[in-house]
Formats: sequence, structure tokens, C-alpha cells
Amino acid sequence: MVGTLLKIHLRESWLVIAGIQACCLVGCTTNSPSTARQAICCSPASEATTATGRLFFEIDSLWETDAGQRVRLDELRGRPQIVAMFYSSCHVACPLTIQTMKWIESKLPESSRSRIGFLLITFDPADDTPRALRTFRKAEQLNGNHWTLLRGSVAETKKAAAILGVSFKKESFRLTHTSQIAVLDAEGRMIFRQENLRASPDDAFEAVQSLLSAPHSP
Repeated sequence: MVGTLLKIHLRESWLVIAGIQACCLVGCTTNSPSTARQAICCSPASEATTATGRLFFEIDSLWETDAGQRVRLDELRGRPQIVAMFYSSCHVACPLTIQTMKWIESKLPESSRSRIGFLLITFDPADDTPRALRTFRKAEQLNGNHWTLLRGSVAETKKAAAILGVSFKKESFRLTHTSQIAVLDAEGRMIFRQENLRASPDDAFEAVQSLLSAPHSP
């Protein structure tokens, strides 16, 4: 019953957000630099790019967590990951991405949740400081054992986006990006990518279940 209500609520949210995207994203600007963080607008990019096919965990660089710790993506190897890119001040597409990931988490049996990670990488490392990411984690109630929030350099952020097939561009107070959820196996291979977040997340959930039920899964 709870799962059904969550699914209905999620689908209602897709309709609301689709309407906002259609009506409100054109010409979203501000004249006040002092309110830049609040005024950055989320604008959908025209289409996703093609993923490079590289293993995600091969990106050999240091990233920073919301706790201020320096880590490498390779440290996530050994556990499948559900990955998305976002930024914490987005009020349009990114909340739908997070909601979809949380819905997948809620559908997993408790015994399975520790076997898969939920990874969020910010598009906007300049504004998404560790403190901002900690605030976001707390507001969204993201479990510290399951969810990893990362920020990297602009160059490394672009590398991660290229491997995932995500397109983004920041201009003044607008951040244009595609939205997607990727499911990676324990070695960092992308086995599933959901590009249309207004569609049902059932396929993404089934991809996760398939990974966890496979022989030799962690």
C-alpha cells in the first residue's frame, strides 16, 4: 500500500514538474549578483550525450565529500551504484531525480540497501561547498551509510559527466543540464541509464534488482 502511494505521488510530481519546465524556464534571470545562489535556474538541455563507455571508477582524481573528506571514485568499487548529477539549489529537475532515487531506495528490502550505493555528484562545485552539501543531505534525509555526495574540480566534473553521458553548461545564473539516473555495476560499468525522469522508475528498479540477484553480487 505504501509503495503504491509513493508511486502515485511520484507520478503526480512528474506532471507538476513537467508543467513548470514548460512554463517557467525561458528567460530565467536575475539582476542581483548578491542573490546568485538563490537565482541560479535549472534549464533542461536539448538531449543527453553518448556515454563514453569507460569504467566510471577509472576517473583517477580526488573528490570531496559533504564531510570534507578527500576520496577517489575507486574507493566505491565493489558495490553497485545508482548515480546522478545534480546541484543543491535546483528547484525543478534535480528534486525529481532525488525523489526517484529515494523511491528506488524505499522499494529495496532493508537487507539489500547496504549492498548498493546512491551517489550524487554536483554540477556546481563552486557553490556546493561541503557545508552546502551537508545541509542538503540533512534536508533530504539521505542516509549516510547509503548515500555519497561529492564535489570535484570543474575539469573532473566534466569527465564524470562525459562518462555518464550527461550534458551541462553553466552560464551566469543559468545551469543547463540533462537529467538522468545511471545504474553501475560493482566495477563501474553502466548497465542501465534512465534519461526520461518523467517515465516510470520501474525499469531502473528492475536493473538494480537484477544486479543484486546476479551470481557473485556483493
